[in-house]
Amino acid sequence: MKYLIYFLGVFFVTISPTMDDIIFLFVVNTFEREHLGVMQLSACLRQQGFPVRIALPHFQTLKERLTILTKTYRTVVVGYSLPTVFAHSFIHLNQELKKNFNFISLFGGPHPTFYPQMINEEAVDIVCIGEGEYPLLEFARAIVDKTAIERIRNLWIKKRRVIYRNELRPLINDLSSLPFPDRALFREGGNGSNHHNMIVMTGRGCPFSCSYCFGKVLRNLYKNYSYYGRRPVNHVVAEIRECAMTYGIQFVSFVDSNFIADKTWLLEFSEAYRKEINVPFYCNVHPNDINDEEIALLSRSGCSVIGLGIECGDEKVRFEILKRPVKDATLLNAAKLIKRYNIKLATSNILGIPGADIKSDLLTLKMNIGCNPDYAMTYMMSLHPGTEIYNFASKNHELDESPVYYNGVHWARPKKFRSSEEKKMTVNLQNLFNLFVKIPALYPLVGFLARLPLEKLYYLIYIFFEGCATFSYKRSCKGFMKRTLIHVRILRNRLKDNEGINHYSK
Repeated sequence: MKYLIYFLGVFFVTISPTMDDIIFLFVVNTFEREHLGVMQLSACLRQQGFPVRIALPHFQTLKERLTILTKTYRTVVVGYSLPTVFAHSFIHLNQELKKNFNFISLFGGPHPTFYPQMINEEAVDIVCIGEGEYPLLEFARAIVDKTAIERIRNLWIKKRRVIYRNELRPLINDLSSLPFPDRALFREGGNGSNHHNMIVMTGRGCPFSCSYCFGKVLRNLYKNYSYYGRRPVNHVVAEIRECAMTYGIQFVSFVDSNFIADKTWLLEFSEAYRKEINVPFYCNVHPNDINDEEIALLSRSGCSVIGLGIECGDEKVRFEILKRPVKDATLLNAAKLIKRYNIKLATSNILGIPGADIKSDLLTLKMNIGCNPDYAMTYMMSLHPGTEIYNFASKNHELDESPVYYNGVHWARPKKFRSSEEKKMTVNLQNLFNLFVKIPALYPLVGFLARLPLEKLYYLIYIFFEGCATFSYKRSCKGFMKRTLIHVRILRNRLKDNEGINHYSK
């Protein structure tokens, strides 16, 4: 019997199409952190035997990789997971690569989902709208089986100048049916920078309707489906346990928009995480949902830092432009409650908001001084096509049409500032933000310091506070020297690749 099984196995392997006919090469903007979307796609593809690689968006490096891959595989798929901030640069990169190599270009992620018209761009072959796991698997099998690819749902496909605009497939309701993200993709072969940290998402979707985010737009796109799902606690814990056993995880970052949305789930998680994982973690909470019982649960389960969205310190701007109805008093009370449980506080803030000015940004700084966060994350507003605030800025003629390279990304559509002086002040304020929060006595000097042409120095100050925050979150000195070297390497790579030097205020 065993010989019969052996010969049958050889027979089926012989007649089945080889998986070596296709390979996926995903281009990611940085190895500093894991990319959950790419890792999830890789896990699904590799589970079915399809090889996957990743590479940075460096033209010469990609030329070397594609020289080998196009000689080795019949079909090479170069995939770009594309937020709007990288749309300009990645599309241009793809066009240049297409001049030298024959491959299929596939764009997925937020920008193609809400702006699928990018299929009309030169050298763009396929656009994936929404979830990509099953569409990519179907596409890969079709390539290997030499069957038609034109009617795969979620994909817009350009073939011989004809564009096939396919409908959406239903959302994946059972997220636990997917394999765990492919952590080895960023952790082996020299990729990645900090293997002791782990990024986890326990669910998909967001119930809020902030004007600057895709949450509401995504719900409208999937109007016939409920776009919110969460994995069972045991599935989340199993994923973390598997990664911890393999890589020695010291810190977990949960990146869900509101980790405390489901109290029943949180109760179960608190017990299971403390018993089975017990390493410090980060999570986001919405200020309107915070109460004493839930913060106590997070504290008992080992939460060492909570992310709280202030976004803008100007309550009117927050309500009317950002469509984030959170009162000033709510933010201050939420911050006090978090600090009461000895949990570190990290606020998130947006500068350069359309319809606002530098006065609103200074109110954001004042609100942070009042909340006294351990670290204030600051972001420049990037306006994404399809969002409500993009339409608002367009209507009010506040779109800056020229893409700008800043802090490692292209601003696809930044706000059009009233003057170059205001632009420079806003950028400098971002880099000096934590200095003012930590030393409020410097606040009277904010106007003077923000006007000085010291962008490189200010960026180093920004990196210093970022590094200090990362160290303090872990509540441990374990691996101190290794973590120090990691941050030195990150800073070196940023400066080497020109990612951290501010060209925006020029």
